[in-house]
Amino acid sequence: METTERRRTEALQARPGGPGESGGRRGPGGPGGRAAVVGLITVCLGFFVIQLDVTIVNVTLPAIQREIGGSVADLQWVVDAYTLALAAVMLTAGSEADRAGARRLSRPGWPSSASAPPRAPWLRR
Repeated sequence: METTERRRTEALQARPGGPGESGGRRGPGGPGGRAAVVGLITVCLGFFVIQLDVTIVNVTLPAIQREIGGSVADLQWVVDAYTLALAAVMLTAGSEADRAGARRLSRPGWPSSASAPPRAPWLRR
């Protein structure tokens, strides 16, 4: 037990910041820097968009039931199918972003996402 405690103390003292500090890099690229904040905001916005998307599906369930008819079990299948399709697309997009780079992969997506609302009335016909 004494050996483990001694190793831990030596490891803490060997850190650049000393035993009372976390050590490591400081500044814009370090822990808690601007890049970390931007990354956190990006992840939170992505989570918000996904939650909003699933909420929209749940809010439209009464309209879906009126249009196609069906029971609560049928509506559960609608939500499950949508969630499964969304998860498959998200996993595929994530692995492709790892391979090709997130910035390179997201550039074509922004214009197509921005142009979708104006095209929506033509989709209803």
